[in-house]
Amino acid sequence: MRGASKSARAALLSLALGCAACSDGCNCRRQKPVSAVVPDTGTGEGRVDISATGREPRAKLEVARFTGYGYRVFVTTEASLGIQGQMPLRMPTAQAVIQFTTVRGMANPIARQHGGREQRLIEERGIVEKLETQSSELPKQAVDQLNLSFKPLVGTTARQFVAEDGEVVEIRTELVGGAQPTPEQKSILDAAWDVQKKFPFRLPSEPIGPGARWRFSEPVELRGVRGIQVADMTMTALDDSTARIRIAIRHQAPRQEVPHPLDPRQTAMLEHYRGDGEGELTIDRTTALPLEARLATSASLRLSAFVDGAPQVLVVNAIVVTRARAVPISDAGAQPSPSTSGAEAEPPGSGAAQNPAPPAQSSAP
Repeated sequence: MRGASKSARAALLSLALGCAACSDGCNCRRQKPVSAVVPDTGTGEGRVDISATGREPRAKLEVARFTGYGYRVFVTTEASLGIQGQMPLRMPTAQAVIQFTTVRGMANPIARQHGGREQRLIEERGIVEKLETQSSELPKQAVDQLNLSFKPLVGTTARQFVAEDGEVVEIRTELVGGAQPTPEQKSILDAAWDVQKKFPFRLPSEPIGPGARWRFSEPVELRGVRGIQVADMTMTALDDSTARIRIAIRHQAPRQEVPHPLDPRQTAMLEHYRGDGEGELTIDRTTALPLEARLATSASLRLSAFVDGAPQVLVVNAIVVTRARAVPISDAGAQPSPSTSGAEAEPPGSGAAQNPAPPAQSSAP
């Protein structure tokens, strides 16, 4: 299972851009201490600033999913890496299918205080139904071996809490193969889910129409790297059932000491990091499901460390293109877990994981 865990980490964290990318290319080993002053990026909540509410008609968009609501998310990720001094590398295309069931909907939300205000959350359970890769660059035997390593992760269940503005407040692994995960498995999978929490998307708190513009910004920490994420969103279309939103994102991080990409017991110096991206989502007006979504990001980073007392520099450029779509499941096929419905559901961060609902049958593609 150790081999499977390592392969899963490499593929599931491909969206981590440079930090995940450098794990395949850095052969430097830190042997000399360095120091750096890192500006405080903070650990507080993000904020949404509306610069224009757009023209009529306007509508308030929120995650109004009801108990028993079910949907599948189909995700495809393509990535390529360029490491200075080496040939560019195209990573295997990763494909995943995850089924979600809402076990506590917005009609009976979980309320909690966060940042001096009340936050209303829905609770959902997800189960990984498919996880595999495809590649025309690698030998078939290597791709088959990678997919074989993913098999133990199919059936993995997770519990997530989503706010009405679309923020994934918490998501954590519950079961792997029907059993409690080992600490190593849980750590790797929770880190993979954590990428979803940082998806650059939030809904404003007031009604908006075509032409509306708003900005979401938050401090982020990804695999030991602290930085800032800023997303500028523009509504380009609104009809009776859907809204189309364009996104432009930017990541920046100050110079700082970070975990070594190959040896977590050592450290390296992040000299530079910058990420940019653009994309578009078409979401359901009521549930905020991404009916169609595309996000293309590019990132560059520069790491320095010491090998046998001599400085070594690693420069990595990464491009990641992610496509996703969500397909609702019929009401009859999406049964909520009876163990967490109504007042029996526990707030995020409390209690032990409970048994998930079995996957629903559907004719969705």
